[in-house]
Amino acid sequence: MFRYQHLPTSTRVSGAEVSGALRGDGPAHKRTAARMSIMGAESVKRRSRNKVKQVSEPVARRRPRRHLCSAILLALVCVGVYANSAGNPFQLDDYPLIVEDPRVRDGAITELLTGDYWYTDSPTVQYRPLANLSYALSWALSPSPAAFRWPNLVLHFGVCLVLFYLGLELFGSFVVGLVSALLFAVHPLHTEVLNLGVGRAELLASLGVLLPALLYWRDADPETSSSRWRPVWAGACFALGLGCKENAITLVGVVVLLDLWRWKGGAYLNARWWRRRLLRAYAPMIGIIAAFLLIRAAFVGASFHSDAGLDLHVDNPIATPERGLEPGESAFLARWGTPVVTLGKSAQMLFWPTRLCCDYSYAALDTVRRLYDPRLWRAGGVVGLVLLIVLLSMRARGKLALCAGLSLVTYSVVSNFIVLSGTVFGERLLYLPSAGACLAVGLLAEWAGKKVRTEGTLRKVTAATVLLLVAAATVWYAGASVARNRDWRSHGALWSSAEQVNPDSVRVLVNRAATEAEQGDDSASLAYALRATELVPDLWRGWRAAGAAHQRTGQLDSALRCYEEAWERGAYLDEVVVLGLSELLIYRGEVSRAIEVVRRAIAGRRSRWGRGRFRLAELLILDDHTEEAVSLLEVLVREYPDWNAPRDKLAQCVAPGS
Repeated sequence: MFRYQHLPTSTRVSGAEVSGALRGDGPAHKRTAARMSIMGAESVKRRSRNKVKQVSEPVARRRPRRHLCSAILLALVCVGVYANSAGNPFQLDDYPLIVEDPRVRDGAITELLTGDYWYTDSPTVQYRPLANLSYALSWALSPSPAAFRWPNLVLHFGVCLVLFYLGLELFGSFVVGLVSALLFAVHPLHTEVLNLGVGRAELLASLGVLLPALLYWRDADPETSSSRWRPVWAGACFALGLGCKENAITLVGVVVLLDLWRWKGGAYLNARWWRRRLLRAYAPMIGIIAAFLLIRAAFVGASFHSDAGLDLHVDNPIATPERGLEPGESAFLARWGTPVVTLGKSAQMLFWPTRLCCDYSYAALDTVRRLYDPRLWRAGGVVGLVLLIVLLSMRARGKLALCAGLSLVTYSVVSNFIVLSGTVFGERLLYLPSAGACLAVGLLAEWAGKKVRTEGTLRKVTAATVLLLVAAATVWYAGASVARNRDWRSHGALWSSAEQVNPDSVRVLVNRAATEAEQGDDSASLAYALRATELVPDLWRGWRAAGAAHQRTGQLDSALRCYEEAWERGAYLDEVVVLGLSELLIYRGEVSRAIEVVRRAIAGRRSRWGRGRFRLAELLILDDHTEEAVSLLEVLVREYPDWNAPRDKLAQCVAPGS
């Protein structure tokens, strides 16, 4: 059955002409019959094209040798790009989540499966038990960073391979699958995930979205043989991804988007198909999400934010849009305009990943407060350009629109539009959304490959230029990733490169102060710390760094003043501030005040803070509360049998004549 609007103008006929041709009368019945025969031929051609299109996808799957060669190529590319990162040390969140977490070091499986993702205090409550368990398994094999980095690289190869098959299945094109997978393998935005041990959570969550999406897509294909195990494997992969990171929940939106795209492409989806889809896809996904939320509520609570003394605005200023507003500035723009800026920045970096940095918070990416903020208009222009390309692609089947939809759906949970996340922006957050962008480039390469064989010099030149640009981008991405890996070789190199991109980031300045202190340059360390306090005086991290620098140089009064400033601004859970402030209070003879400081810090922390409790025991001894100190030291000796300091102090307390 044909549609009238799909016919060329020359072949359209009126109802009267059709009835006349059927009766065999009328002056133009012969001409009309001829035109109807042309219409029938056009309909047959369309059905033939649709038939070829429908069978091309299953045929594309039956190329095992070519698929094996593609997998080998992807593996070689992944290893070649990230081989120089194998010796890089632990960085950033690797320390609190791996190195300093006793549950990971001791292999406490029960605590890892039932506890918070963060052993130390955090402004957000996160439940990622399977990610924590994978860290413990790698630590049991070897406590070196390589024991985390190589498995992460294998997972990255797995994501690339799944993306290859996803492009092959969705678009029936080997070129789309291979080009998108190669771009994904070498994309510079992924260097942060691959250079962090804790990037495994992002990798497993991405597998928990893309692999079930591929399985559910095949399960919904009428031409694919039905399998009772395909939905089971898809559900298991989804549960694995959800147990590693919460953004795997976007699988529901991805599956809905793919089903709508299948329906828009002309597939006849009757009520029976939708009932089958509900039972085999949507109901299991909703059940897995409900079970995860119930288990999460039972172990860590239903809240997504903790009562810790760490302000969320430090990492994500969108969480407190009214903070620091001046007359004429808008809290509405700070809340809703800033995510527009980060969306535009994300769209730009997906295709032009330059000036990469490990930190975009702490005033590096400030909120939008005025309507004439140039960042808001630049971001609006980038988003508008993307939407224009998507709308133009809707004239066909909308393949680019599908790719954009995949990126937007997977980016939605970290965009700060729907829910507030723990950070305002981060390159690691674009790992999964970049899959849609890579598929779009693969479609562009496929289009150029077809046009380069057509007639017309202009078309050939345009198509050849596009192919050269895609090839050049792939080579450039690979070189940029190799160069970016070198920035992660040490703390000094990482924060030095970050300073070049975001010199106004308080976190960058504070870490530069720490790296200068490690190198013995206390004057440079103090300069960076004071710069941080001048830039954002109401944040305590700069005051902490300044206090530590003053304390190392013997300026105890200045150190005490800086620690007190940090304490008043909410640093009563920070170990450096609490221990440094209590030590200086002891120096000034204010033991009772030092005890109050340490007690408050211990009461506010969720974790067992050994050093803080040991400092409290020392203060209690100085304040003649020996009995309480002995009880506290006995607990520390039992909890930390390899720690000699509590045992020695306890021996001094119980010794005769002490």
